[in-house]
Amino acid sequence: MKNLLKLGSLMMMAFIMINCSKDDAPPAITNLDFTITVGDDPLSVSVTPSANGAETFKIYFDSNGDANTFTSTSGDAVSHTYPAASASYLIRVVASNTNGADDVELTKSHSVSYDPPRLMAGFESSGEFFVRVGDGMSFNVTPNPSTTGNTSANAAQVVAAGQAYEAVIFFPRNAIDMTQAGKQTISFDFYQENDTSVQVLAKLEGPLADSSEIVDVEVEKQVIGAGWQTLSFNFASDRRNSYPYGVGHPQEQGLASLDSYQKLVLFIGFGTETTGTYYVDNIAGGADGVAIPDSDGDTVIDTVDACPNDAGTADTNGCPTVSTVRSDDFEGTGNITWDSASSGVSDEGMGVNFAPFANPFQTGINTSATVGRYDDYGAAQYAHMIFNNGGVFDLSTNNIVRVKVYVPTPDTAHNEPRQLSLKLQDGTSSAPWETQVEIIKPYVYDVWQELVFDFSDQAAATNFTRVLFQFNGENNYEGVVAYIDDVIMNDDNSDPVGGTPTGGDSSGDSSDSSDSSDDSSSGDTSSAEVKTDDFEGNGNITWDSSTTGVNDAGMGVNFSTVANPNASGINTSANVGQYEDTGSAQYAHMIFNNNSNYDLSTRNIVRVKVYVPTPATAHTAPAQLALKLQDGNLAAPWETQVEVIQPYQYDTWQELVFDFSGQSAATNFNRMIVQFNGENNYEAVTAYFDDFTLGDQ
Repeated sequence: MKNLLKLGSLMMMAFIMINCSKDDAPPAITNLDFTITVGDDPLSVSVTPSANGAETFKIYFDSNGDANTFTSTSGDAVSHTYPAASASYLIRVVASNTNGADDVELTKSHSVSYDPPRLMAGFESSGEFFVRVGDGMSFNVTPNPSTTGNTSANAAQVVAAGQAYEAVIFFPRNAIDMTQAGKQTISFDFYQENDTSVQVLAKLEGPLADSSEIVDVEVEKQVIGAGWQTLSFNFASDRRNSYPYGVGHPQEQGLASLDSYQKLVLFIGFGTETTGTYYVDNIAGGADGVAIPDSDGDTVIDTVDACPNDAGTADTNGCPTVSTVRSDDFEGTGNITWDSASSGVSDEGMGVNFAPFANPFQTGINTSATVGRYDDYGAAQYAHMIFNNGGVFDLSTNNIVRVKVYVPTPDTAHNEPRQLSLKLQDGTSSAPWETQVEIIKPYVYDVWQELVFDFSDQAAATNFTRVLFQFNGENNYEGVVAYIDDVIMNDDNSDPVGGTPTGGDSSGDSSDSSDSSDDSSSGDTSSAEVKTDDFEGNGNITWDSSTTGVNDAGMGVNFSTVANPNASGINTSANVGQYEDTGSAQYAHMIFNNNSNYDLSTRNIVRVKVYVPTPATAHTAPAQLALKLQDGNLAAPWETQVEVIQPYQYDTWQELVFDFSGQSAATNFNRMIVQFNGENNYEAVTAYFDDFTLGDQ
């Protein structure tokens, strides 16, 4: 009986234990599922898992290549980016709980449909795009500097010259469509030699839509690291409006919508004066937009074609080459159409009224009836006028511009330099000043003078379609009235005709004399020897001044050979002559005497390079150099002297040419006077000159 009771007790305990075990088992994980969300980028997905009774999830993407690689989450979304290719993939999610419940898993398939971004420029073939560069920057397709990180054979080499906003502009043959979701990123490979920081900006310009809400947009980023790296500029999320429509700019507006664009602009060193050599390759992004028109069918798209209705070539910006001599004598026989604020239709902001006008000063080298009147009435900061050629200039021959100029002394003294600037420009460019070539010539007031602008160093250029005329510089509001005549652009590079500005000191001063005890010959024997001095020990001129000479201590000029104070521009030689007018003499000057009379029948042109620093105290005497031929045998040599005056600019080396060919028959001159800034004044002048030559050209 006892045994039966023990057996019953054991069975009861087992039953209770079994029942208790069933009641304590952990709940199973149920209803496992996950959603797959594709973003703007078709290669990117977001996986969000869910399940009843799960604490954590492991998400396996088979594109990782390792079946054991997973990403853990407690239920938050997990992102993943697939390789750039169309393919089908499996996504597996495993749900777990730490309470002992069995893991549960679910697998789904996901297909990636990938349309690669269009390649705008790979630099492996020609004709992909057109390109323009900003002032100072250079662009060339060269061999790839390193195949580590980029195996392309070629890349674009960009050399930054130190301008804060210089850029490379790409003009694709099809518009860049940035309106399609997932195709709103521009990327390119970027290479720099050193591990430095540089600001890089990508800008989309020229929206096709005609809407005030569509403006140029840009994305900027800081780039650090040497070697090749891929830069991505997401215009969907990171763009901003470009100047002047961006935040804090004059015409700020809300963020512009994306559109199709006609050009891509790349700034390397945006906003900083960056120098260096960089490489760009594999520019891609956006979708193919509409084809950019080529109205004249010359293969040059209209966005870069300076002559969209006249067939040309890519080398000439789509324009026919026009070799016609351009001229205007303002008597009705010219072939130039002037474009200014009053006469033209292209740019009302030019700020110049220009029209034919009765010659108010029929004197000297210009007694014609009609001239052109240039009236900068002070309303425009960058006042100018232009003439367009109607095609690309043929600068292989017609590369010299000659113009007669008369500028009356203004009623109110000007602060700006007395100069005429001529600029060759590319009329197809949205910023033609960035690639322009400029020559500046000084002038003097109140006399007709002929100025010659020599663009022969641009003989190989094939992109210029316009000449810009600008008196007295830019970035000022000073009004200028000037007169021009006999404008001609041809191949004549002779010296200015009789129009070198002249002034006189024929009032009978005694300053330009030298004691008759000098060593000049009293006979009529002439010397045809070229007289020259390069201040490197190769000259044959003996200079005579208050410190170097013995004839006239009253000359008031200290003269010596010194180291070149500004070895730049047209004069990088080591030594120059320093002319120091100390301000102690009313008619300060220096001379050189010839050992016989000059043979001016052939040797009658003086060329000299001149550099004059801006004086510490502003001068009232004119900024000019006067050369005077004298007869040193006379007691009053100034009475029969012949003088030529040339104006100069401060702070730059310039070559001045003095034409004494009008004295080719003279046989009485044996001395030359050199005089800076006129006479009858006590203003001190320090000037430097070099490569002084009296010869035949």
